[in-house]
Amino acid sequence: RKKYGFVFDYNYLDLGTEKVSDLINADISFKSQIINLAGTYRFIDGNQTLDGVAGIRYNKLESGVDLNNFGARIAGDEDWIDPIVGLRYRYAFTDKWSVQLYGDIGGFGASSDFTWQGMALIDFQPWRNVAFVAGYRGIGTDYESGSGPDQFVFDATVHGPLIGIDIRW
Repeated sequence: RKKYGFVFDYNYLDLGTEKVSDLINADISFKSQIINLAGTYRFIDGNQTLDGVAGIRYNKLESGVDLNNFGARIAGDEDWIDPIVGLRYRYAFTDKWSVQLYGDIGGFGASSDFTWQGMALIDFQPWRNVAFVAGYRGIGTDYESGSGPDQFVFDATVHGPLIGIDIRW
């Protein structure tokens, strides 16, 4: 069996709202993209597996406020890359069904002061190279850049249910 692997994970979040009143007509937007790229090394193999994970997490944030009745826009974009290390555990209770637990930490002051991620997934693999996953994920980041009026601070945790397709080869 192969001991080495690769993980690519893409997350996209698009939030926004429109506020209309007698005094203001504003559109507020927030978009986030997170890409995890990592190598894996299998420590334990069988119906239970344990992989070490090491790589990077790329974060891109875009936010804006359009004050439509004034013709003004306030916007800001920020992106950064953090190193990450973690573990991934999988228990296959049949040949098609398994559970996965994943956790990583990172940042270490390289970009973010600290970043973390945790997932619990149910995995259904009807074909050799394709699995469907559903579960719950949390991602937290504590990031700062600049100073004074140019200071950017992002200290947030995003969590919730997820569904996805896992492609394996």
